[in-house]
Amino acid sequence: MKKKSWQALAALFFLLFLVFAPMTYHWCAKVTKLRSEGKVEEASVISHEQKRSASKHRTKSHYLTVNFFADEPGEKKQPKPTKEPKSGDAVSRILGGLDKTLSNMRNRKYTKTQIAVSKGDLEKYPVGSKVKIVYLPEDPQGAMLQSRVQEFDFTIYYALTSVCLTLAIISLVFSRRTD
Repeated sequence: MKKKSWQALAALFFLLFLVFAPMTYHWCAKVTKLRSEGKVEEASVISHEQKRSASKHRTKSHYLTVNFFADEPGEKKQPKPTKEPKSGDAVSRILGGLDKTLSNMRNRKYTKTQIAVSKGDLEKYPVGSKVKIVYLPEDPQGAMLQSRVQEFDFTIYYALTSVCLTLAIISLVFSRRTD
């Protein structure tokens, strides 16, 4: 191959490296943070959505729209202690249970978000079903399926990034040796 061909190949692989490196950092950092600081919550699936890409290949992206109650970021306030109702007073028992429920909900915020999923996940979770998600209290919109967080494999991202950088370096070396 000619010197310019090797240089073009090196430039291509270097550009691929520049694309994969930030993507690798972003996804790996996000999943690592979800694994270490994320809160697991049960969410309700309220709709499915499939979006077609604008490209000529017409790939589809699949989304679950879910809702759940997320913890507010920061310190949790302790609920006020309530008086225990007398065992014979039914109204007092009902109101006492309602008071406990409301005190647990004070530090939680209703959240509705879309989660990107595979076609298999879309079929696995019909509308109205419950799904386990992981979210960060400071970013509940960035929730992911718990199963995806647990099975996320960093290896493929590191491999793609490493291969692109290695091929870029090899191409540069060959471009300097070729006349």
